[in-house]
Amino acid sequence: MARILRILSTLAMVSAFSAQAFAEGTGHLAGELYTQGSAARGLGMAGAQTAAVNDVSSLYYNPAGLGLLGGRQFNLTQASLYEGTAFQYLGYAQNMKKRPGGWGLEMIRLGATGGKGRDQNNLDTGGFGYNEMSVGFGMGYRGVLHPNLSAGFKGKRLVRTLGPSSDTMMGFDLGAQFGPINDKLTFGVTMLNAFTQVKGDTDDRLLPQIRFGAAYKVGGAMMIAADASSASDFRIGTEYALSNFFLRAGMQNFGFSFGTGFVFRQAYTLDIALVNNPTFGMAPRVSLGYKFQPKSGTGNKMEAFANEYLNNALLELQKRDYLQAVKSFQQAQGVNSKAGGAEWREKFKRLGALLEKVELQADEALLLKQPSAQAALAQAAIMSYLEEDHDKAILFAHAALGQDVRNATYNKFLRSVSAVTGRPVNREDVLPVPALISLRLKQAVDSVFAQKFDRGIAACKDALALDPQNATAWMRLGSAYFASGDKANAVQAYKNALQLDPTNEKLRQFMAQQGMDK
Repeated sequence: MARILRILSTLAMVSAFSAQAFAEGTGHLAGELYTQGSAARGLGMAGAQTAAVNDVSSLYYNPAGLGLLGGRQFNLTQASLYEGTAFQYLGYAQNMKKRPGGWGLEMIRLGATGGKGRDQNNLDTGGFGYNEMSVGFGMGYRGVLHPNLSAGFKGKRLVRTLGPSSDTMMGFDLGAQFGPINDKLTFGVTMLNAFTQVKGDTDDRLLPQIRFGAAYKVGGAMMIAADASSASDFRIGTEYALSNFFLRAGMQNFGFSFGTGFVFRQAYTLDIALVNNPTFGMAPRVSLGYKFQPKSGTGNKMEAFANEYLNNALLELQKRDYLQAVKSFQQAQGVNSKAGGAEWREKFKRLGALLEKVELQADEALLLKQPSAQAALAQAAIMSYLEEDHDKAILFAHAALGQDVRNATYNKFLRSVSAVTGRPVNREDVLPVPALISLRLKQAVDSVFAQKFDRGIAACKDALALDPQNATAWMRLGSAYFASGDKANAVQAYKNALQLDPTNEKLRQFMAQQGMDK
């Protein structure tokens, strides 16, 4: 009897699915429901989703896509296929609470009814149906080994029934996504059925398969995606977004697919796809999705994670933990490439370039974090460099080494600041702060006497950068401005000097003589 049931199973599946399966170039394989696609969005793009997917359907196409899940989502797909075959997909996914990523559950059913049973004597034994039911659970994480890397897994259990006979198959899928590179290019890979187990009267197996994919954003509205698999299957698809309306098209081995989608009331999505079959023509798939609205003030979950990483990066930068600050910012960018905006993205790029030059060891990084005057000067050099004030950056780097000229870490730091700013190292400037201020004030006087007023002004500003409360530096800056003919800036500098040193009667009398006391 078991042999008769296997024969009937083969006949039933061939009649219901053979055109679809052989059109895909695979013949019938166990787990036919895993070849049908899930949500109509992906099907409209011919199923080219390995690198492109990052919503609830990630569990079906590539569980690594859950690493960038934007919030809780639900999807229901219904399709009436061929010869009375029906397909249903139900998926739910939500974010992790404490780290970027998500988890999801899915249920898939593929069934056919109306089969006519016959026994070994060719006598009618009544009708029967064939059914495949799968349940799956998976998780995906963002920032695995690299800020732009997502990795995920899915465990699935498939039960097949034909009349009174049934068998059970279990499989384990693995997936990864890397990107977006320059906010545009993402790569993806999945290994389906990396581990399998079978129970029941069957010789069928869930066969391993590897899929590779790439997705590229053209501008902000259009995306192109392509997949290739170890089963000689190639798919390419595109999606174009027009506000809350989407157009999709794709092509795979056996023909074209088309689709459209709508977002309404901000939370609901309706997607429709027409999938070609060489024998039965175009078959429609309809998906209804819902994105649960976040609690007031929380916004998109991944944006919240990105902002948390960004805030950590800024706090670590303030605490002089530069290596961790760069790492935290990279994590923020990995979760949301817009985190921090263009300004902070450029600043942390510059910080990364400086740290790469310095090549900090663990003990050196700890030295830069210490609550010392030397570490504070190094921080001032770094912050000036991030603001692209290269003259101040090299000034503070000289002063930092000047606090302890035997310190190899700060010697390396000075050379590195020189390399990234293009400003030369001047050993005469490697002095403790008071001595460097005195040197700059002397240089200011010499420059003014030589009528090189710009140099004199710059020397005074250096002294004030090192000590903004230095009354002498403010007075000499005023004198340099006055000598250059810039009376307005001279008045302001003199006033600052008198505010710090009200006892300077000579300066007060000079200002009165020049009419600057009004």
